[in-house]
Amino acid sequence: MPKKISRTKEKIFYLMSENCRTPYSELGKQINKSAQYARSLIQGLEAENTLTYYILVDYSLLKLLAFRVYFKGGFTDESELKNLIKQISKSKLVTIIRTISGPYDLQVDFLAPNPSRFNKEIKTLVSARTELTNYDVILYVVSHHFSRAYLTLNTQNKGNTIIGGDRKPLLLDENQKKVLKILIENPRATILSISEKTSLNVRTVINIIKKLESSNVIRGFKAEIDVYKIGYVKNRIILKLHNTNVVSEQRLLNHCIENPNITTFSKTIGSWDIEIDVEAEDNLDFRKIYLEIREKFKDIIQSFNYFSLLDVHKRKYIPDVYFEEQD
Repeated sequence: MPKKISRTKEKIFYLMSENCRTPYSELGKQINKSAQYARSLIQGLEAENTLTYYILVDYSLLKLLAFRVYFKGGFTDESELKNLIKQISKSKLVTIIRTISGPYDLQVDFLAPNPSRFNKEIKTLVSARTELTNYDVILYVVSHHFSRAYLTLNTQNKGNTIIGGDRKPLLLDENQKKVLKILIENPRATILSISEKTSLNVRTVINIIKKLESSNVIRGFKAEIDVYKIGYVKNRIILKLHNTNVVSEQRLLNHCIENPNITTFSKTIGSWDIEIDVEAEDNLDFRKIYLEIREKFKDIIQSFNYFSLLDVHKRKYIPDVYFEEQD
């Protein structure tokens, strides 16, 4: 298949996906260019919204539960969709809003301290917008976030960052919350700018960030790539399993780890048990990956489907409510 983008851009996308706080000087070394060249290239990608940034936070350590709601229908044109997204964005529990295509039209992620709080929030949204009454709810158990190995020549070294699961919650102090909030708003914020906004000295800011990382609250500084702008497609496979055990589930996970195009593997509770995100060169390439999973694991797959992941309208890994409410 023909290459969609230059090797230099592939490296930049991969490096920024791994750590969007990497200095321009280091990025320049990695692509055998100057720091100025790296800066110019990245700023161009930012300007066209091909690159956006977020921090990966383990919500389970902050006593939060992850819910994903898939809405069917509810709008007829782009103007109506924009108004709908604007209203949903006002919810202080909403972290991600994405348009999708297939059996659903809109994906909305919530982080809530308990099921009751989530239930109240979703009921409030639905009662305010009657077009949102048709939906499915998924509860996340654990998610594996993989490196974009398809962008590198070395697909054997595929990082696996685990979010969620059975964790002992941590209590962050006010200074830690201040720094975390700024990094959520701007993952590439400089140490100096954080120091100025929080009135904390530079050394304290550095130590707080290190502590948030070492305690696994912050699991990474990541880049979201608009894969459609670089000629790729992004789809999500959903699987309902049966006759499973620890060994068979691990076999499925290992398969996903080994595939360079699979970027996320999540265990869920709800209408299905597994979600697998795939970034492929085209629909034919994706179909090969999809059919391979169906064939290789037909003994444990009860039902399957997939849909396309389109525009991300909001991404904030910790909701506003976390910083506003007292523990």
